[in-house]
Amino acid sequence: MRRSVMNGSKPSRNSASTARPLIVLALSLSVVLAGCTGSGDPSDPTEPGGPTAPTSLVGADCADLVSLDDVRSILGDAVEPVDNLFAPGGTWPISSIGLRQAGGLQCEWSDAADKAGEYEALLEVDILPNAADEWAAWHGAMTGNYPNESEDGTILWACNSSLGGRYHYCDYDVFAGGKWAAIGINNIAPDADTSALVGTIVAALERSTSPTAEWTPAPLAGLPTSCEALLPLDTVRNILGVDDMDEREAPLLMPYVLNAGLDDALNCSWSNPYSSATGTPLQIVVLPGASWAWEASWAAPRPDHSPAHAVEGLGDAAFAGCQPIDNPPCFVDVLVGGAWIAIDGKGAAGEARLIELAGALLESLG
Repeated sequence: MRRSVMNGSKPSRNSASTARPLIVLALSLSVVLAGCTGSGDPSDPTEPGGPTAPTSLVGADCADLVSLDDVRSILGDAVEPVDNLFAPGGTWPISSIGLRQAGGLQCEWSDAADKAGEYEALLEVDILPNAADEWAAWHGAMTGNYPNESEDGTILWACNSSLGGRYHYCDYDVFAGGKWAAIGINNIAPDADTSALVGTIVAALERSTSPTAEWTPAPLAGLPTSCEALLPLDTVRNILGVDDMDEREAPLLMPYVLNAGLDDALNCSWSNPYSSATGTPLQIVVLPGASWAWEASWAAPRPDHSPAHAVEGLGDAAFAGCQPIDNPPCFVDVLVGGAWIAIDGKGAAGEARLIELAGALLESLG
């Protein structure tokens, strides 16, 4: 299953090299986004009020990208498509919701029983349509993380191993048919050739034609344009009781395409110095228009390592939770005015203080 992250040690957007972030980052959540709320076809403009949720603008479904037989030829005969991809909680999952709001498509095929350490055999594909500008903006950063690049610069890739050579994986970022696709192929044989599988996906993207968008997210009234206006630094310091908190650049997400999923969000981050006795990273993402994903996401079963409970009296709805470990990462997610607000942190940013921060944030929205 996909893994989500709530960790202040993530590299910044300016980092030129990041070593397999999904392995080294602290918190993994299985993430489930099952669809939209409401009845009827969410993409049908004949429904009252028009479409109620975004639909893919990739022009191809997951099954159109690659056949199950081709996937199994690399990952084994027990691999199956995964319908529900992730469970919410914290800021990392919001990037996937934002990607879908932009017309993106996320696909996964996996065999949870075939593991090297905690890493299962899987193929995951994240696609952003109409992505020429985003690809150009991120290409330079990505080349610093990939040792291999095609002659025309449209395919970047790296294949590596870890766990003492027991776990092998390949990552690709490709630009094809105006679409940016991040492709991860995990827990493969040491001599596996993944190029044909990726070539099949590239060909499918080149053949596909993106439809016209029929849904746009509603703005959030009162949402400021800066993090300081959203939650002043003095407020962050006072609520957390950490005098040396400072605003910082938002952490880099992996795969890179997920950063584009937050283009329409207000994405904020603070931290105290890493030399502090108790590191206290804090992230907040406000994504307007994301209420379509709320109900089904929180209704899905949650993994044991990511418990959540409802929080009364906070916004239109809210959930909070902490990972059951020492010095746990914690989160508070709030629905208000059709926007999804995700907050996460650790150290001094425990659940109670995150809830207090969420209350202060809601007051700033008016």
